[in-house]
Amino acid sequence: MCARNRSSTNSMTASTIAILVSCLSLLISGISLGWNIYKDVYLRARVRTSFALMIIQHPTSLKSLWRFSFFATNLGPGKVRLEVLILLEWSIWKKITRSCRYESLRLDFKHPLGGTLPRDLDVGEQMALTFDPDDCKFLSEKHTHTDIGIRDSFGRFHWCNKKDMVEAKKDFREKKWAKTE
Repeated sequence: MCARNRSSTNSMTASTIAILVSCLSLLISGISLGWNIYKDVYLRARVRTSFALMIIQHPTSLKSLWRFSFFATNLGPGKVRLEVLILLEWSIWKKITRSCRYESLRLDFKHPLGGTLPRDLDVGEQMALTFDPDDCKFLSEKHTHTDIGIRDSFGRFHWCNKKDMVEAKKDFREKKWAKTE
């Protein structure tokens, strides 16, 4: 009778081990699935943006070139494709009523400093898009755009600081580029 009890305890131990191995493999596959979802959905590239009136000077040229410039820097962790510049008209009331307006912004492809979109950026790489100040009508008082940003291939928007847009509008109204020529 003792021999019979021993064999049943051995088989019980084998089945317990089989269940433990199955649970462990289920846990490992769940962690793997969670990591893949996190990596693909949440671990996308971050982009830092800025917008300002800039002076472009060259040592061989006597005349300074004034341009509004939009900068985007990929902070990683992966490559990102930037597709289109976006203007946003935003207020708290518009946010509540869901009536925020988005507009795409066209670039000056003819100017050598204008830049092109769409564009791929590796980690740490920066791009600059420039606009002739006289063509930046979206900064005038009759337009109520509050933000400028760029959309990436994931459909996420990367907005500049509000201060950048306020300063750019102030520079546009004062026409700084016309005063210094």
